[in-house]
Amino acid sequence: MGKGDTLIHDLKNKNHRALTKIGQADINIVFHNRIANLKKIFPYIPEPLNRILLYFSNSANRFYEQAGQLLEDFMECELLFK
Repeated sequence: MGKGDTLIHDLKNKNHRALTKIGQADINIVFHNRIANLKKIFPYIPEPLNRILLYFSNSANRFYEQAGQLLEDFMECELLFK
């Protein structure tokens, strides 16, 4: 339960090919052992969803200032799955 994170340690244990593509900019801004840019590992992730994740990466230069902004982005993702 709650094992939705992709950890660098797990990728190293599996000798995952995505390790060559992942840089410091792809790491989570708070949890430095987690990958934020999941599209590099799972290329089928829709771009709008990955864009949300990138707000929480080391490469983020924009941040959510209000929860409503995050909700709007999630609603855009929801439209993709209908």
